Amino acid sequence: YLPRFLSKFYYIWGGFWIPEPTWKSLLITLENFMLGYNGFPTLYFISNILMGLFFISVLVIVVKRKDLRQSFVFCLFLFFIPITLTFLFSKSFFSIYLDRALIIFSPYFYLILSLGIVFLNSIARVATLCILIPIFLIADYGYFKDWMSMPFEHHIGTYIKKPIKPIVQFLGNNIESQDIIAFTNESTMPSLEFYSQGKLHPFYYLFDPRFPDSSWQRPIQESRYYVPFHKINHIKFKRLWIIANDWERSGQLDENSQSVKNWLDNNLKLEFAQEFDGLWIFRYVKNEF
Repeated sequence: YLPRFLSKFYYIWGGFWIPEPTWKSLLITLENFMLGYNGFPTLYFISNILMGLFFISVLVIVVKRKDLRQSFVFCLFLFFIPITLTFLFSKSFFSIYLDRALIIFSPYFYLILSLGIVFLNSIARVATLCILIPIFLIADYGYFKDWMSMPFEHHIGTYIKKPIKPIVQFLGNNIESQDIIAFTNESTMPSLEFYSQGKLHPFYYLFDPRFPDSSWQRPIQESRYYVPFHKINHIKFKRLWIIANDWERSGQLDENSQSVKNWLDNNLKLEFAQEFDGLWIFRYVKNEF
């Protein structure tokens, strides 16, 4: 596996999107393990207090119970060491520190905290559960309602879900045989391709060559379906449907989307524009001379 590892190592070293972690990132990882990405400051504050109390409880128990020490050290090692090494690697070489990629180590974290809860006295245990269950339910409700009020550093690489199914249904009802569909932001491409079940193919990606790939921080490679915007007229179509957005689903267009749209507005005829809860669909036809 070493040749493959080195190949990927040098490729990612050439440019990657994950920002370098800070010491605060370690605390955020624990907060996300507790409540996910969809909490808010008060919930995370409560969870931090509880985590501290549970860990203190574990230490007290482990000092008293020698039979639990080996299991405690085992869980602590498999939780603490991999995350620490990932953090140090990200600080020394290039960042790969991403909470959702670290979730494989979370069971050991949960076992440690659970041990702290189990050995509380009965009153403290009941009180703890009366606090934990409501904050878990609130955080889960926030997930299903698409709350994401915390700063980006708290949900790096994770954004509010996009309304893909309504767009698939709309395009399915309106697209014609000689129409083509193109994206200007890659965040919607995999989901739309999945939910369309092959009925809306092919998909194109239009890009401005002046802007680097947002994921890999290097020029985008032109291919059959990755087309610089100024070459759109080389493709045969009756109508061109554009799906444009930003990563945040704010209703605004990212840099590439706006640049592509400006060019299309000047070189094609805009027939239709509609917003779908933060995403835009535009329809263009070629100018008649």
